[in-house]
Amino acid sequence: MKGIREMAEPDAGKPTAQESNAGAGQSAPLPVKYVVAIWLVLTVLLVPFLAFLILAEREVSQYSTLTFESNVRKALDQRAFNRAVRICTGALKIALGRGDYLGKAHLLRARAYAGQQEMAKALDDLDTSARLWRRSPYNATPEDRKEIAGFGTGLGLQLLDAGDAVGARRAISDAGSGSGRPVEYLYEQASVLPAPLKQTLWPEGPCIEIEGYRGEELSAFAASRNDQERKVLNARIEKSGGRDGGACAFLDLSAASNPGDSLYTIPISVPMSEKPFALRLALKEDPPEPAKIMLSYWFELARKSASTLDATNTDIGGGGKLFEIKRDFCEERAALAKSQGYDPARGVINSIGVSFVQGPALRCWIDKVELYIPQADAKPGPFARSGPSSS
Repeated sequence: MKGIREMAEPDAGKPTAQESNAGAGQSAPLPVKYVVAIWLVLTVLLVPFLAFLILAEREVSQYSTLTFESNVRKALDQRAFNRAVRICTGALKIALGRGDYLGKAHLLRARAYAGQQEMAKALDDLDTSARLWRRSPYNATPEDRKEIAGFGTGLGLQLLDAGDAVGARRAISDAGSGSGRPVEYLYEQASVLPAPLKQTLWPEGPCIEIEGYRGEELSAFAASRNDQERKVLNARIEKSGGRDGGACAFLDLSAASNPGDSLYTIPISVPMSEKPFALRLALKEDPPEPAKIMLSYWFELARKSASTLDATNTDIGGGGKLFEIKRDFCEERAALAKSQGYDPARGVINSIGVSFVQGPALRCWIDKVELYIPQADAKPGPFARSGPSSS
């Protein structure tokens, strides 16, 4: 037994095979200097990334619906026009589909562009803001209406002083149509402007464009009733072709297949007024065809609608004919309104359209829609004889 114990003793202090394998799987800890170096490298990489995230969050937050307006107004007050333009542009990219947001963003960017003396861009944004609020009037607050009227009027007078009568008419028109009370606005400006300025601004008498087909968010005339089953081969906005060489709408229609109505409309917004006013637009058709102008009305409180058709027109040369719709719009609806218990003065003319009779294929150029104060000596000009582009 003693021999056996002695034979075992030499291996008593050695590790077993299992212990040796376990030891082989363990590595020595990294020296402290390497741990510190790795920590420093990660920190150097992480800090700029975190700073980028913070800056990006601050940049994007400027465009949110909650903070955008205050940020832009602060920039405008500080005359930081570049920054105001950048914030508005970012806000417009974020605000897709937000009708209550787009009009204000375009208006504030128009102010910023005007501060940069970028008048063409300012006018485009002003056009777009006014159009958005004409087509969706409930998206504009009373403060919005007051701001666009004040800014548009000031811009118009500035352009008029600079000799740009065309730009001035655009700005004044946007101010009036965007104000939400275009008839009253037009009377106010006609009463306060000096006679020489009025003659330069309104050679045909006091008027504002209700639709001039300029700026962004444009839409062409669309079929609202098509008993004739005409096909719209093309519907677009042309940059020239109107009576003064300005923009106009273009329709290319197939021949009528059936009898009935063929009506093409665009939305407008002209609140009714007890003051005398009139609407006009010119058409040029190829081939010439009888046409009528449709006005539709909406009375919100009574939830009632109405429409009228006007066929009377005047040849203005160049193949064009002028439709002037001038009558007492409130009196026209008074009897029906009284019988149904609502006030016609609380209504709005909410769309205008062109109705064609059954006939062959035709092309039609539709001039700007104007609201004006009726005057006996007004002399509207003709369409250009060369005609607009047919491409």
